[in-house]
Amino acid sequence: MPQEPVFFKDRRVWRKWLQKNHDMSSEIWIITFKRHTGRQCMSYEEALEEAICYGWIDSRLRRIDDERHAWRFAPRKPDSIWSLSNRRRAERLIMEGRMTAPGMAKIEAAKKSGEWHKAYRPSKPPRMPKDLREALMQDELAWRNFRGFARSYRHTYIFWVTSAKREETRRKRIRGVVSKTSKCKTIQE
Repeated sequence: MPQEPVFFKDRRVWRKWLQKNHDMSSEIWIITFKRHTGRQCMSYEEALEEAICYGWIDSRLRRIDDERHAWRFAPRKPDSIWSLSNRRRAERLIMEGRMTAPGMAKIEAAKKSGEWHKAYRPSKPPRMPKDLREALMQDELAWRNFRGFARSYRHTYIFWVTSAKREETRRKRIRGVVSKTSKCKTIQE
């Protein structure tokens, strides 16, 4: 983690931080306690909702120790695709009057650029990339399971691989697809 993680006791304190820093900071790592500790802290859902209100988004989760982990939050990039769940969160936050001007600006920019609907607007069925096909075919069980998945699951895997921005990420995702499909697991499992 590039910076020291920060603990916010509740969403109100996190929102105040965002209000003051949303346009000045490039990221923040937020400490949360693992469930088994029983320690009170802001939930992931609360943190994410407040982040969306200011045009920020979560990205990575890192283990700190046996009791804590840290979530990375950062301003949403212009080419960031909005998941259906985050679109629903944003729409609800707007209706509840909690969305801020910076958050609305990110939403309007995403709608204008097409990123708002991109993840759920396939113009045609996605084509399986050659590298993914070759990796799956090297594992007979993974290939058989992949072909047996519902079309929507296959498309999700293909989108996950093709949406990687870096080659290293793409290779890691392909290995993940092979591993999961060989165990007959979907991407969510």
